[in-house]
Amino acid sequence: MFRTVPMMQYLRSWSWLTRIVYGLTAIVFINSGINSVDAIIYRIDQDAWFFGADADDPLYELGTSLGFWGMLFFCINFVLATRWKWVEALSGGLDKVYRLHAFVGKSALTLLVMHLCVLFVQAIPDLRTLVAYTVPGIDLSYTLGMFGLMIVTGLVIMTLWLQMPYQSWLESHKYMGIAYVLGGAHALVAQLDWYIALMTAVGGYAWIYALFLYRKRASHAHGQITQIRHEQRITELVLRLEKPFPAKAGQFVFFGVTKSVAGLPTELHPFSVSHIIDASTIRISAKAVGDYTRRLPELQVGDDVVVYGPHGVFGQQGQPGGAQIWVAGGIGITPFLSLLQAEVRQPRATTLNLIWAVRQREEAIYAKEITDLAAQAPHITVHIHQGVLTAVEIEKITGQPITPTTTIFVCGPVPMMRGLRSQWRARGVAHHQIISEEFGMR
Repeated sequence: MFRTVPMMQYLRSWSWLTRIVYGLTAIVFINSGINSVDAIIYRIDQDAWFFGADADDPLYELGTSLGFWGMLFFCINFVLATRWKWVEALSGGLDKVYRLHAFVGKSALTLLVMHLCVLFVQAIPDLRTLVAYTVPGIDLSYTLGMFGLMIVTGLVIMTLWLQMPYQSWLESHKYMGIAYVLGGAHALVAQLDWYIALMTAVGGYAWIYALFLYRKRASHAHGQITQIRHEQRITELVLRLEKPFPAKAGQFVFFGVTKSVAGLPTELHPFSVSHIIDASTIRISAKAVGDYTRRLPELQVGDDVVVYGPHGVFGQQGQPGGAQIWVAGGIGITPFLSLLQAEVRQPRATTLNLIWAVRQREEAIYAKEITDLAAQAPHITVHIHQGVLTAVEIEKITGQPITPTTTIFVCGPVPMMRGLRSQWRARGVAHHQIISEEFGMR
């Protein structure tokens, strides 16, 4: 029996942008299904299977429509990569944008590959058209599309199969825009329609913005490092910025070094704001998990930095009042540090249990900070847990069941968050009660 009410609650929890993307995906399936059925009926009526690039063949319509949808998804993917505020607002957080970005990117590639395959099969046995599809230089439109598809396919294969350093991966993905422009030119040469021109222009501008304009036009602030602390593979940087920075508790920023004695690369990386000291001073905390973060201890006081953002809505969702449970895993404690400071100043929960899971007690370097903060608010209880957390274990730790008015915030390694979400859902906790931030995208 279907659980219709929980399903409707789940659908309502989707962001507007998620609804739009999944709605378009449904339209693609429906449209492709109709074209496929029409193609079968056409073949039964004509008593033949192949028609050699016949434009009246519904299979030809299927192939061309797949190309259109593939380019539309490609366009959306570039818009999702801009970090525009309105995109983040429609998605319910930048981590949600990045998850949607991955889905849309895979969908675009799938549709474009299917576009070529369907048209190739539909052209059999027209040798002249088949050669034009596959040999560069014979037809301008086909040549442009072929090179564009080759570039995007190659870049995706490199991403999936090669363990590239982040900086190399970032550099390689700058060429995605070339593939998109080639695809748009292919469509415009084949069929000069206003909506194709508009789609090509929008996606092209989004690519140019992300590549060349973002650092100048996006909200940002320059500053200097005033304090550095390194402990248990975590590096803390206190940043004094040249102007007020509108960060809120639970948000994160894209951090970059503009000038340093150690010569760190100028690429941007996202880190949580673990403390909002004043309007122009923030602290970020990063764990050494990659080439860049392992070099952060090389930074020195006085190095010049820049931060972009702020981004994220973690901790700002949910209704004030009622019980709250905060679950952090490892470095996932960082957004909760600033949230805890805000909760002490202006309580939103009637009771709040903060559970921090670490592998070893020595890794809980913020234990004193969070217990000192909790001591200022009687409704806050802090639990440091060593080992793996389960939904059952969390109820034992808090000593109270999860009710329909309880809100759960969870941040940590992606497998931990997804595992806990599945366990809570199996125990009847509503989807909208569980709010997570997949900081693994950082």
